[in-house]
Amino acid sequence: MLIRVSEHSTVNYALNCELFCLCQVVGEHKDHVNAVASCPTDGEHVVSVSDDHTCCIWAASKPTQYVACFPLTSPGMAVCWHMKETGKVYIAHDE
Repeated sequence: MLIRVSEHSTVNYALNCELFCLCQVVGEHKDHVNAVASCPTDGEHVVSVSDDHTCCIWAASKPTQYVACFPLTSPGMAVCWHMKETGKVYIAHDE
């Protein structure tokens, strides 16, 4: 799986790193994306944090529409999925 961020706010997702033609836009933030992580169990979901003070969860099956988006009190700096409870994410944000 390949996840890349282009144009500072677009989260792109590819199922096969060798076939970049499968890359699709799964969503956009309103400001720079600082971190992206894919779900370790299903490969379908991606979580991202941004300077727009949000943490969003995206699904490859629902392009350009987030599954959930949570407001943060400051820019999100890092994010990762909980290894045992995949419905949870860890978020680090700037103060």
